[in-house]
Formats: sequence, structure tokens, C-alpha cells
Amino acid sequence: MISKELMNNESSCIEFKSDSEIVIDGNRSYKFDRVFREDSPQVEVYNHCIRDLVLSCFDGYNAAVLAYGQTGSSSIIMQVARLFLWEPLMQLFVMIPALE
Repeated sequence: MISKELMNNESSCIEFKSDSEIVIDGNRSYKFDRVFREDSPQVEVYNHCIRDLVLSCFDGYNAAVLAYGQTGSSSIIMQVARLFLWEPLMQLFVMIPALE
């Protein structure tokens, strides 16, 4: 939840049933390949969703990732910067010695 929602003592309408299912407003259930809680660390999201895409680039494949964040959260820029710059760069530097 964003700061404004927390300051207004609002509660989340999302219930996490499992790593693949959420319930919204107590009655609408949605299933996904994977669901990340709002407190999931970015490295967990990177390792599960993006790491293999970055590694496949070394094999000559193209990859694209679309990211969406709650409007007004203003954290998406930091998440994208870390997710798309820091983690892939660290992976690259780990792989370079192995390629030599």
C-alpha cells in the first residue's frame, strides 16, 4: 500500500491465498503462475522472473520485461532501476570470469 493509504488507516483488499492465488474483496479469486507479496524483496522477483531471461541473452536470445506498479507509489522507478540495472549487472560480472 502507498503512504497515503497507510496514513488514512486503509486496509488492503487483497488476500494472498498461496504463491499462485489471490482473492480480491473477499470473493473474486485469481490464479497466476506466481504471486509476490508487497513485501517481497526485489531480488526474489528478479531471481524468479527475470534472471533466466538475462542469462538467455548470453546465448543470443532477445528478452523483454514489462513491469507495472501502483499509480502514485513512486517506488516503481527505484524498483526498475535496481531490477533492470543492478541485478543483471551483478550477474554479468559473475559470468564474465566463467566465459574466459
